[in-house]
Formats: sequence, structure tokens, C-alpha cells
Amino acid sequence: EVIHWQRDDPLHALIQYRDPGQLYPSVKLMDVGSGGVTSVLPSRPGVQLWYADHDGVIRAGAGYASNRYVLLARIDAKAEFEKIQNSDVLSESGFQFAGFGFDPATLYVWKLLQGRRAVYEYNLTSKHIVQLVFARPDVDIEGIVFNEGRRKLIAIDYIVDEPQRQFLDAEARREQEAIDEVLPGTFNQVVSQSRDHRRVIVRATSDTHPPAYYLLVRAGHFTRVDLLLS
Repeated sequence: EVIHWQRDDPLHALIQYRDPGQLYPSVKLMDVGSGGVTSVLPSRPGVQLWYADHDGVIRAGAGYASNRYVLLARIDAKAEFEKIQNSDVLSESGFQFAGFGFDPATLYVWKLLQGRRAVYEYNLTSKHIVQLVFARPDVDIEGIVFNEGRRKLIAIDYIVDEPQRQFLDAEARREQEAIDEVLPGTFNQVVSQSRDHRRVIVRATSDTHPPAYYLLVRAGHFTRVDLLLS
């Protein structure tokens, strides 16, 4: 399972990998061309899922056992992993990993709020939840969206009859409006873009059509739309 594509090195990816007979996964760096792998992080008892931060550093691991959720995390590659959560999976006082902030001390975590999944900010230095980021009383939060180029959290995803996106950033909202203008009638998600932001790959879905992928090319505004896959 790929857990991080190397942005500056597209020929390599970090993968979560179980050797034959291995109960828990290790992390390896895979050469996409040859299929060869080198060890990055050994397996650890109890850790079933590893997470890489935005720069490709493995900084969190999680596992489930006996209806409990355990989360390990560290602030950088040199620090030791610390257990920051060990709670019943249905507990409203516990939380689970959602994503990394761009500040090394910041994690985003899922936590129940009045029975619904909400997203909170957690600080690795103080070992405390800092603040509620977003919640809705009627539905669970489904995902969080980052802009890697601008290095910030920009939006929250949830579903009310159909997918919805709450923007936390005005520039990101304007970008989405420009995409929706050229791809009307679908829920459009940016899945990849070039470094200069002139080429954008968008996943478009609706309740009546399966996912389709489009390449959008911009020169000031989006001037070309090419269907890549449907």
C-alpha cells in the first residue's frame, strides 16, 4: 500500500509492506521502475497503519486491538514515537488520526462531538487538543483537504445527500468556483496539479455518473478541459 508519493522524486514511493510471515507492516522505499525496495522503518508490534507527513517523514502509526485504538506519533524524524492515544473505539473522549498539519507540532484528529465525527487540532508538544476545527450536528465529517503548495488546510468534506465541501480559505474557494464553472453539475475534486499550478487533474462525480478524470489547463483562467478517464 502506497502511503506517500515522493513529490521531488516521482520514481520512488513510500509503501507499507508486510514481509511473508510478518504480522505487522514495515515501511519501505520502493523504486517504481524496478520494484526494488529498501527499508525505512521496521515493523512495530500493534501498529497496523503507518502515516507519512507532507514531507514524506513517517511520524504516526496506529492500530486496533480488543476494541481499543492506539495512536503513536512523533514531532520529527529524530524523535522517538510516543503513545498519545489509547481509548475505546466508541469513546467520545478518545480521538483518531486524521492528518498532519504543516507545523510539525500539529496533528488533525477525528473525535466524536454529540455522536458525530468532528475534526480537531491536536498539539504534539502540549499533548492536548487545541481547538475544534469543524463539525456539523447532522452528519459526520468525511475528510480534510490540504494545499501542498501553500502548505495549509483549506477545506473540509462531508455529505448531506451529496458530497459537500466547506472552504476555510478564500483563495481555495475561488479556485473551486473556477473549476465548477468549466465542469458544471458534478462534485469536483483536485487530485493532482503541476508545480506551476497551470495543469490540474480533477475527479468529477455525481449521483448519476461514475467518476471521471479531467485535465484542466489554465492561462489566467481555465482554457482547456480534456477527459482523461471515465
